[in-house]
Amino acid sequence: MKSFLSFVLSFCLTPFVFAQSFVSTSAENKNTVLEEFTGIKCVYCPDGHLRAQNLYNANPNDVVLINLHVGGYAVPGAGEPDFRTSFGSAVSGQSTLSGYPAGTVNRHDFSANGWDQNGGTAMSRGNWTAAANVIMGESSPVNVANQTSLDLANGALSAVTEVYYTGNSAVSTNKLNVVLLQNNVPGPQTGGASYNPSAILPNGDYNHNHMLRHMFTGQWGESIDTTTTGYFKSVTHNYTVPANYTGVATSLTDMEVSVFVAEGNQEIITGAKAAMTYITPPNALDVSTSNAQYGSADYCANGTTFTPAFDAVNQTANVVTSIEAQYSVNGGTPVTFSATGLSLAQNGTTTVTFPTVTLPAGDNEIQYAVNTLNGSQIDLLASNNNDLNGTVSALTNTPTATTLVENFNAATLPSGTWQYSQNLPGAVFDNPNNLASSRFCVFGENSSTVDVSNCIRAAYGSSDWNNQSAAIIFDNINLSSNATPGLTFDYAYALFNAGSGDGALEVSISTDCGTTWTSVWNRVGTSLATGAPNNSAYFYPAPNSSDWAMANIDLSAYANQSSVSVKFGFSKGTSSNNLYVDNINFDMFTTVQLAASVESLTIAPNPVRGLMQLDFSVKENSRLDISIVNALGQQVQQVATNNYVGHNTLTVSTQGLSSGLYFLNIRSDKGTKTARFVVE
Repeated sequence: MKSFLSFVLSFCLTPFVFAQSFVSTSAENKNTVLEEFTGIKCVYCPDGHLRAQNLYNANPNDVVLINLHVGGYAVPGAGEPDFRTSFGSAVSGQSTLSGYPAGTVNRHDFSANGWDQNGGTAMSRGNWTAAANVIMGESSPVNVANQTSLDLANGALSAVTEVYYTGNSAVSTNKLNVVLLQNNVPGPQTGGASYNPSAILPNGDYNHNHMLRHMFTGQWGESIDTTTTGYFKSVTHNYTVPANYTGVATSLTDMEVSVFVAEGNQEIITGAKAAMTYITPPNALDVSTSNAQYGSADYCANGTTFTPAFDAVNQTANVVTSIEAQYSVNGGTPVTFSATGLSLAQNGTTTVTFPTVTLPAGDNEIQYAVNTLNGSQIDLLASNNNDLNGTVSALTNTPTATTLVENFNAATLPSGTWQYSQNLPGAVFDNPNNLASSRFCVFGENSSTVDVSNCIRAAYGSSDWNNQSAAIIFDNINLSSNATPGLTFDYAYALFNAGSGDGALEVSISTDCGTTWTSVWNRVGTSLATGAPNNSAYFYPAPNSSDWAMANIDLSAYANQSSVSVKFGFSKGTSSNNLYVDNINFDMFTTVQLAASVESLTIAPNPVRGLMQLDFSVKENSRLDISIVNALGQQVQQVATNNYVGHNTLTVSTQGLSSGLYFLNIRSDKGTKTARFVVE
């Protein structure tokens, strides 16, 4: 995109009412101007962004949002963008803020309401909406409006602002402020995935909006010296948008202009967002990228090939004749490919296909981008050129072990409250939906447990992740010397609402390196649930509690196989809370055992269909009460109350029990022993 670093400012004054052309001359209430102080390293700032956006969405014609990156949280680290401006520092300096995120609503002092942070105009995010409602309920002596045109060929901007006084201002001199903002700025943001997940971009960056870039009228605005009823003023500011601010690239179609009128440097009377008109050059083009090739290849990496490809869609009326595109694997050197001889009309789609490549084992991050169109013509919107980022997974063809033991303590995890298991040894992640974060995640308070569902929620929000799926696939295991293979693991899950049937966990086995899969264990909805339904908060299972159940799978059908792979797949419907998986053990098939005073307690088979056999030993003669309780802790069946000693075998019917998780309790005067089992 062409860049121009010079700028020119000009203005004209027209103090005649009849010259008014688009500003309203009717008395109106004040509009809200929310100046939000934020930073890329502020954990809770994304929640502030979300609250501010919700305020705007509820009042789109009455709210102006301005984001100012200021303070210690805005200081970039090595290689990070610098979003700060000198303007923002001055504004925050007069607000007496004492914590982030903070904001001023019309720079008004709400300390009388108890909403201030430190006796000034800065308020915490929980008070912004209430303050805005107060402001929007007050009459304004002045109306302000702006119409801006922006030439996409050269960045030339012309902003025409009109003010009209429907009453007398409380002070004789007001200040007109005209500011330039930028939307859709990619960059880092601590806490983004947790507190504003819808702002996470496909490549993992955070999408920053309403970012202050420049103030046409200087730090505190230009004076309006007549502030009485009937006064009209028109001001034009001409400016050329540069290619970048402090190294942060500009995108012309993402620029935004807002205006406001203040009493001196402090109290803002009202404000407005500009109406933008784009001047499109005749040779301008825009191609959006979509439907990129991701997912998994044939899983086995040795000799496995993958064909990178994506669809390009022409968004403009001009014909696209050539596209130069590229892709990269794991951040390596980009591979460039030119698609020529095209005749792509508006809304036309073509698939850009790269030469086939051999991928290494593991999770391979593939990024696609468009470099140039029709040689070097102007690209109207660069932000949709490189937003395709996803994973292609491949397993090691040769079996890597004879057993699988995974408690997730060895996973390489970055710091943070929500953690993504980016490097789980001996496993890959399957991502058929190309989710922004196709990871099994762990929660900080239980950091050795895989949490399947929250990785999708963290990327997409509580509604957009519905009907998505993800899976973890472990490397091939050699069972050639194992005549009785079995798989056990612990899991915990809760529904949103009682009786809902969404959410599933499925375990599958492959003997051909992922070409075909056979389901060996599957639970859906209520049959998967181990905890009580919760539609008001995330479900976090307590360690070593009845929130957990254990699966015990007989895999004797795969005895003595030389290459076996295990897949844990999760799918999300519309009524699921969190799902956790832990303590995966793929070795010998065993029965569930509990040690202590009641020795060698086993339940078989487990899961149970009809009848189950209890085997237990008691060292000394003891009176035992044996019962079955459900997942809610309610007793549903009395098994026996007798004296026992030595080895004992009981056959118990479960015909009267519905499918689901249960607990066998054996009580004595020395305590209670519990074993989990599932009825199918």
